[in-house]
Amino acid sequence: MNYLFICGSVEPTYCGIGKYTGKVARMLQHNNFEVQYLTDYVQNDINNNINKNSDSFSGRIHYFNSKKAGLVSIYKLVKSTNPDVVNIEHQTFGKNFSDCLFGLTCKLAYSKVKVINTIHEFNHFSTLGKIRLSVNGLFADRLVFSDTNQLKKFKAFTRNIFANKSISTIVGSGVDMCLTNFDTPEFSDKTLNIVFHGFIQEAKGLHFILEALAQFTKPFTLTIIGEFKVLLQSNTQDDVLMYQKKCLDIIERNPVLQSSVLVTGDVDPTSKAFQDFLLNKELAIFPFLDSVTLRRTSFVNTLINSKCNFVSTFDADVSEPVLESVKGIEASADSILHFLNTYSNLTPPQKQELNIKQLALRNYLLPKNTKEQIVQDMSKFAR
Repeated sequence: MNYLFICGSVEPTYCGIGKYTGKVARMLQHNNFEVQYLTDYVQNDINNNINKNSDSFSGRIHYFNSKKAGLVSIYKLVKSTNPDVVNIEHQTFGKNFSDCLFGLTCKLAYSKVKVINTIHEFNHFSTLGKIRLSVNGLFADRLVFSDTNQLKKFKAFTRNIFANKSISTIVGSGVDMCLTNFDTPEFSDKTLNIVFHGFIQEAKGLHFILEALAQFTKPFTLTIIGEFKVLLQSNTQDDVLMYQKKCLDIIERNPVLQSSVLVTGDVDPTSKAFQDFLLNKELAIFPFLDSVTLRRTSFVNTLINSKCNFVSTFDADVSEPVLESVKGIEASADSILHFLNTYSNLTPPQKQELNIKQLALRNYLLPKNTKEQIVQDMSKFAR
C-alpha cells in the first residue's frame, strides 16, 4: 500500500502538526505501508534540542513550495507515483489559500487515489477560513478532525452535508516515551510544587497562573517548562512577544514570584530531562482559553510523563468526556486562585483520591493505546 503525506512541516520543526504527521507516517511504515512525504522546502522553525536518538521517519521526502507552485508539484508527484492514499494535513498557522484544491489536484492526477484531509483546527478560523476548509469535503474520501469539538463545529457549519465521511481521531502524545510506573504519590510536602508546560502564548493561559500565584499566600514553586521566545514563525509573532513580555513583567514585579519561579527553557519532551523536570511536582495547571481537549499535546505529554494531579479548563460542550477528571478551573486568575486555596487545604488522602481518578485517563492516553486507534483510522480506510 502506497501512502503519501502532504504537510507543510516535517520533523524536527517545532510544529505540532508536523510532529503528529511524522508519528503517523512511522506507524504506517511499521505496519508495512510504503510511505512518502511532501513538505515545504523552506522551514525556519527547526528544533535543535530534539532527541537525536528518537525514532525518525525513514521514507522518501519530497520538497515543494506550497504557496507558489504547490498544485503543480502535487500533480506531478501523484501522477508519477500513483499513491493509493494521499493524506493532506492542514496546519493551524498555515495561510495557504490553495490547500483547499490539493485534494482535487490529487484526483485529477490519479483518479483512483483516496484522499484523506486531516483538519487540526476549524473553530477558530474566520468565516473565509472555514469556507476554505469546508471546500475540502468536496474532494475528500474522508475528513479527519483532531478532536470532537472541531468535528462538531465543522458539521454545524456545513449543515452535515459531509457527515458520512467525517470522523475525529486521537492525536495522542507527541512522543513515544512515558513513565512506566504511576504509583500514587504521598503528597506530603508543605510546599506546593506546580508545573506548567507548553509554548508561551496567550491561548495557553500562563498569565492567569502567574496572577493567581502573586496573590497565593502559601509556599509554592512554579516550574515553567517552556521558552520565552518565539519558536514558531507566524503572523502572530509580535503578539506572542508582547504576551511573553507581559508574563515576565508579572514575575519581575513580584518578589515571591521572582524567587519561586523556574523557567527551564525549551526542553524536548522525548528527553529524560523532560521527565526529570517533572519529578516531585504535585500539581500541573493548564488554563487553556479554549478549554482542554485531547489534541493538546503539551497536556498529554505532561500527563503521561508525571505523577502530578492535573487541573484544566474542562468544558462539557467542548472537552471529551474522558477528560472530566481534570476539571476544576476557568480561564481566569480568580478561578485558579480559588482552586489553589481549596486544593492546598486537602488532606494527602484526598489528593491521592484525585490522583487515582486520573489514572484511568493516563492509561487511556498511553502511546500504545492511542497508536492503535490512529493506525486503525488511517489504515483501515485505505485497504
